[in-house]
Amino acid sequence: RLDEWCPKLFGYHMLKLGGLSCELTSCNCNIQHQVNVDIQNPLHNVIADGYELPFLEKSFDVVILAHQLDYASDPHRLLREVDRVMMDDGCLIITGFNPISFTGLASLFPWRKNNLPWSGRMFTSSRINDWLGLL
Repeated sequence: RLDEWCPKLFGYHMLKLGGLSCELTSCNCNIQHQVNVDIQNPLHNVIADGYELPFLEKSFDVVILAHQLDYASDPHRLLREVDRVMMDDGCLIITGFNPISFTGLASLFPWRKNNLPWSGRMFTSSRINDWLGLL
């Protein structure tokens, strides 16, 4: 579904943060300079921690976080760091599991807690919007 949004994105620099974000193809995107940041994924261009990105303030037009908040130890800190490196009029694309979906409700079963994707924390869109409103 990212392919639907890619032609609508504009700017000069895109940051794909995290392993799954690095895996996403953005062939139809008009943004030529795309930086993949992760510690473990072999598709990364930059090895860095998402909490301490090695980029100047306001240096990216688009940032993609694919399921990063679900598995972040400190999602607020991650969003603050993304806000630091993203332009004021930039575009932030966040994907995550819906806690009210069948996948989310299945996380209530205790035997699922230690397995992916249920081992992550799932946040509602309204909660993420509240966090973004504080930035």
